[in-house]
Amino acid sequence: MFKSIFREISHLLRYTDIDMSCSYKSVGVNNNGDITKKIDQDCESIFIKHLKKNKLNIIGYISEETESIIFMEDVVTHQGEDVFIVAFDPLDGSDNYISNINTGSIYGVYRYDSNKNSLLDIVESGYCLYGIKSIMVQTKDNSVLMSYLTDNGLFHDNTTIHFDLIEKRKKIYSINASREYDPEIRFILNQYKSKNYNTRWVGTLVADAHRILLNDGIFYYPSRDEKPSGKIRMLYESIPMAYIFKLAGGVGLCSYSMNILDRINTIDLNNPHICSPIILASNKEHSHLLEILENYELNKH
Repeated sequence: MFKSIFREISHLLRYTDIDMSCSYKSVGVNNNGDITKKIDQDCESIFIKHLKKNKLNIIGYISEETESIIFMEDVVTHQGEDVFIVAFDPLDGSDNYISNINTGSIYGVYRYDSNKNSLLDIVESGYCLYGIKSIMVQTKDNSVLMSYLTDNGLFHDNTTIHFDLIEKRKKIYSINASREYDPEIRFILNQYKSKNYNTRWVGTLVADAHRILLNDGIFYYPSRDEKPSGKIRMLYESIPMAYIFKLAGGVGLCSYSMNILDRINTIDLNNPHICSPIILASNKEHSHLLEILENYELNKH
C-alpha cells in the first residue's frame, strides 16, 4: 500500500507545474502554525485514498493537515482484533518544493487500544525521499530496507541499511546553523567542527536523516526559547524516524538520554500534534555525543 502511495506522490511532484498560483498556493494554516500549500493537500488526499482501501485493520489516521484522529471504520466492529492507526506527514519539506529541493513523506503504523484511546507501540515506519530518484526506506522484520522507484513504476533493489554495514564513513552533523543556541549546544557544534565532521543541512527531515543513515554522524533539532517543546512532530516525524534508526543500529532521542520510542504510550491522542526535540544518530555517535557532554560539564566549571 505505501509503495502505491509513494509512487503516486512521486508522479504528482514530478509532473505538476511548480508555480505560485497552483501547486504552491497557500490554502490555510495547520495545527502547528505552518502554512498549508495546495501541494500538501494533494499529497494528503493520495494517502487518504489508499488508506481507505486498506485490508490491514487500519481503522484511522492522523495527518499533519488534520486536527485530530480520523476514524475510517467503527472500532466496535473490530473488538478482539489488533487494530492500527497510521500517522503521516504527506509532504515533509514542502517549503523546498518550489525550489526543486528534496521533499519527502513519512509514516508510522501504530497498534491502537480502542478502549483507552491510546497507542500501544509502533509496528512499522517508513519514508520516501523525492528527488533525482524516489527512494523508499521501510522497516520490515526488524530490519530497514531501501529501494528505488524505477521507470517501470516499481520499487526495486531492496538494500539493507545498517550502520554496521557502512564501509566508508563520512562523519556529518546536521543542525540548522542559522539559529541562536545556548552555550552547551554551541560547545557541541564546535567539537564536531574541530574533529572535521562535515556539516549538511537541507531543511527537509527526510533528506537530512537519510544522509545520516547512509553515512554516519548526528542529526539534531533542539528546542529553543520560542519553541520549548521542539518543532518536530512526534507521531509522524520523530517516532517513525526513531524506529528506523533503532532497527538500523542507532537511536532516536528527545533528550541526550531519553529514547523517543519510550514516549509512545504517554501521548494524549486528544493532542496528536505534540512536538519534541530530536537527536538521530548511530549508537557509536550517541556514545560520542555523551563524551562531548561530559567534557562540557568539566570545562564549564
